[in-house]
Amino acid sequence: MTAFLIAFVPRAALGALILFFELEMFFAPDSYAYASNGSDLASFWHGRGVEPDSWVMDGGQGHYVMANAAVYYLLGRAPLVLVLLNAAAGAWTAILSARLATRLAGAAAGRRVFWLVALFPSLVLWSSLNLRDSFLILAVVGATWSAVELREKGQLHAGIPLLLWLLVLAALREYAFVVVASSVIVGLLLGRQEHPFRSYAAAAAIIVIAALVTSQLASSGALPDNASLERLGEIRGGFAAGAASGYQTNVEPGSLRGEIASLPLGLAYFLLGPFPWAVTGTLSILTIPEVLLWYWLLSKTWPGVRSLRREHPGALWVLVGVVVGVSVFYALISGNVGTAYRHRAQILPLFLTIAGIGWAANDRRSSSWSTERATAAMGPVSAPTPASPRLPLHVR
Repeated sequence: MTAFLIAFVPRAALGALILFFELEMFFAPDSYAYASNGSDLASFWHGRGVEPDSWVMDGGQGHYVMANAAVYYLLGRAPLVLVLLNAAAGAWTAILSARLATRLAGAAAGRRVFWLVALFPSLVLWSSLNLRDSFLILAVVGATWSAVELREKGQLHAGIPLLLWLLVLAALREYAFVVVASSVIVGLLLGRQEHPFRSYAAAAAIIVIAALVTSQLASSGALPDNASLERLGEIRGGFAAGAASGYQTNVEPGSLRGEIASLPLGLAYFLLGPFPWAVTGTLSILTIPEVLLWYWLLSKTWPGVRSLRREHPGALWVLVGVVVGVSVFYALISGNVGTAYRHRAQILPLFLTIAGIGWAANDRRSSSWSTERATAAMGPVSAPTPASPRLPLHVR
């Protein structure tokens, strides 16, 4: 309970301040939109007003609007309740990330990861607003945790929590479900020593199946009807249009070669932006301390990868699969720095888990070196001279 409160209280307090000063439009306009549309829908359920437009109720967005409406229908206009639910989801994300790190690298790593996820500024911010993001982030961490358990234990019933977390993702964002599910399955297949070639072939097949599933979702209306490379470019262009921090504006829509060529720059913005030397507004300036901390933590991910490769290679494949899959997807569609910064939060807890494990591994190594140096400085320890045996009196 103490750990939950440590992560929950800052989020709840910040959320209350944002509501009090009416700053939702400053940080995330869709937070205000969810509350407004949810209130309209609750009024319609009460027999007052009109039903919201059909596009408002599409997909995961519609599910979250309905969740807002359910709270307002039962409790009246109570935006703080929704903020507290988001704060609770953020707190559980910190606890689950710490448990994953403890499972893989011990209590010291778990403590570091908990504090990082509990207090990392952007994770606190996005779970202090009335957004889907905090629940989506929790579902990504939960799915990864369950996949690690399935990979490590190899028991089929361990896959039940994984399916439940994936269903949560499907209810929140359909494309996130496709990306995370395919990434998890690839991570479960790769790195198996008994049938390596079969594993790689199966992983490639999963990628093809994911593309087919995405097409099916598009044809059934779960995704836009024109889901394609051209649509991918349109989404990125929409994010970039009118934004001072827009980028990737000259990629030819519908071109596979153009999308591949744009990927390195997209990954750079997704993983490293906003760049401290290229701030363009108040929000960008506010992110500078966090970004500098983030750069330092990125240096800890490689020791974390090495530690996991030695001790839990199967879990490493799962973590890398999800991190790479989500990063590549958002690198292709995020057309401005602010959007990339917000999307990055969806895999921040996994990055911080790897970084926390690497941080703890470095500390253990430094402690071991310090002990060895101290022992060497003392010089060789001579063995004690054995005492001469006392002779019996009759022999003296």
